Amino acid sequence: MFVSPIAEENHDAGAPEEHSPEEQTADGHDLEALKAPAPEPKPIPEGVVDYYGALLQQSEPGPFTPTLSRFTNDVLTTYDRELVQRIALSLELHLPLLLEGGSGLGKTRAIERMCAELGWDCFYVNCHDFDAEVLIGAKTVREDTRSGFGWVDGTATRAVRGNGTMEYQPRVLVLDEYNFMKGETRGRLHEVLDAVLSERGFIMLTENDGEQVRIPPGLHIVCLQNPPGGKYDDREVLDEPQLTRFNYQKLPDDMPEPMMIS
Repeated sequence: MFVSPIAEENHDAGAPEEHSPEEQTADGHDLEALKAPAPEPKPIPEGVVDYYGALLQQSEPGPFTPTLSRFTNDVLTTYDRELVQRIALSLELHLPLLLEGGSGLGKTRAIERMCAELGWDCFYVNCHDFDAEVLIGAKTVREDTRSGFGWVDGTATRAVRGNGTMEYQPRVLVLDEYNFMKGETRGRLHEVLDAVLSERGFIMLTENDGEQVRIPPGLHIVCLQNPPGGKYDDREVLDEPQLTRFNYQKLPDDMPEPMMIS
């Protein structure tokens, strides 16, 4: 709230100054205070994207950065802008984010578009469709090894490992259908999430002879899910300990009417 210098002095003296009706608006605000010039906005540093108040640093695009040209024809509605702002605030504060809302609301696309604008790598995982080997990795045929056989990272492990150095490298791991995991996937993926969210600093790949993969700074976790119940009655209801690990954001169950195409 803006407070005029006069009001501050009177507050210190313990007696507020009275204004004549001509000096006040209909709701009692001081006209002189309202006429005071607004402070100059702070300039946005070069290489920073302003997402409606949340500032995120751009980076050099990596091999998993979405192509910006995919999104040139996107038309952002008020809903889209609010969604982007929610995502950006969590990324700025480095909070793991859980977005819950109906299908077709643009959750995944918003994240991919932001990564394209920022030059961040984006790793997408569908927790229902992908099995543990696709998420974590497996030993398989490799032509670049002497034996012709070796370890290949899954998508989640690739996101955790980053570019193999311990330099800061902003990247986003998107876990879609988070409350619709297969049983065999759930336990293994949660082990990885526990290591990341507890800031342990590494994950252990028991499937790769116990390899310890260090987690370079800059990894962001964004989970997406549909609301359990109704047409999504096969989705799991997350318990409180799971929910409290995230910045939980509730979105509409259906597309807002202004966005619907007749």
